[in-house]
Amino acid sequence: MPGRVVIALTAAPAYRLITGQVRSLVARGWEVHVVVGESVDEVRHPDATVHVLPMRRGPAPAADCLALASWLRLLRETRPAVVVGATPKAGLLSLAAAAAAGIPHRVWWVWGLRSEAGGGPTVRAAEHATARMATSIVAASPSLAGVIPSGRGTSPIVLGFGGVAGVDLQIFTAAAATDSCAPAIGPTSNVTFTRGTSGTTNVTPPPTVAFVGRLAADKGIVDLARVWPLVTARLPEARLLLAGAEDHLDAPGASLDRLCGQRGVTRLDYVDDVPQLLRQADVLCLPSWREGMPAVVLEAAACEVPTVAWDVTGTRDAVLDGQTGYLIPIGDHVTMADRLVERLSAPERRRQMGAAARRLVTERFDRDHVESLFAEYLESLVGGNRPSDATRRHVDLDTGSQDRARIAGANLGESAS
Repeated sequence: MPGRVVIALTAAPAYRLITGQVRSLVARGWEVHVVVGESVDEVRHPDATVHVLPMRRGPAPAADCLALASWLRLLRETRPAVVVGATPKAGLLSLAAAAAAGIPHRVWWVWGLRSEAGGGPTVRAAEHATARMATSIVAASPSLAGVIPSGRGTSPIVLGFGGVAGVDLQIFTAAAATDSCAPAIGPTSNVTFTRGTSGTTNVTPPPTVAFVGRLAADKGIVDLARVWPLVTARLPEARLLLAGAEDHLDAPGASLDRLCGQRGVTRLDYVDDVPQLLRQADVLCLPSWREGMPAVVLEAAACEVPTVAWDVTGTRDAVLDGQTGYLIPIGDHVTMADRLVERLSAPERRRQMGAAARRLVTERFDRDHVESLFAEYLESLVGGNRPSDATRRHVDLDTGSQDRARIAGANLGESAS
């Protein structure tokens, strides 16, 4: 048996995200314990032990002290060989407790840095503290590795081309291949249409943009509220599907109401069936200010949907600019609107970019491949072996190789031009 591993997560959505990772580790003989900071109402990991240990996402000194004490008790009971701390608060508390308990392998699994969207000195200090308590740091993307603070004698690494969970290509292949488009519209709208010629109705759908993610300030809702009127001024028939739950810790404020009141916008709640939603989209728009490795961009790519996004950490590793989508200088609302209109108005070029995006995600971010790389890395820790170069890649911050994932794939996208 490889050993016992504890994976720490703050929120329930993260619990859902790593379903495949847990399943893969269990299949390879790991005894897996998943610790979540809030209650979860579904059984996604029947072969793992799930612990609910309350942790608050925001600053909460008194609650954090109680959580740290609970972490120490848990680790002394389970005595794992490896503790993997993912998401900011769970990473900080789990690795602090693991260091105090003498756990030999403490992995900070970084999916994104909150400090990139502000947060002040408290957030930055917490990230530096987490790095110091880790014995290894795994980043979700090359560009993210370039901004993570280094720990004591350890530099961030990237597994393969990055990613957290990868993409289940079987599910999204079905999404990409289907002609019909069952509506993913929520109860706030009765809009339905059929894409293509299958089914009993043949109605040309309106040009459609999708946003999928937390409805939060750092996801760029304020930017989307400025971009969308520029799109509908030129394409009055365009519509925007806005899918996701509001993040009250990083509330978008009046920008969300302003956006939802604009022409063509349909607000959806949290959507479980993302492939169904993406079947309705011509383009994905992601004006996020920071990412680790944006899962929704990879999922859209698997559905042959190109992305228009800000050129920011994480996103630039998921989009090949001009080939699988467009990366726009952050804050340039006019250019973002121009690119959205261009892609909505040019179906043949959009299909070419979508096909290139599909090839990119197939070659780099297949779920089984991403899961295997992570499991092999943990096994190299407990086995005392050096992981292969194919498994991990150090990021040379002095030579700018944080962009290697983007540069190395340039030829892939050119084949669709």
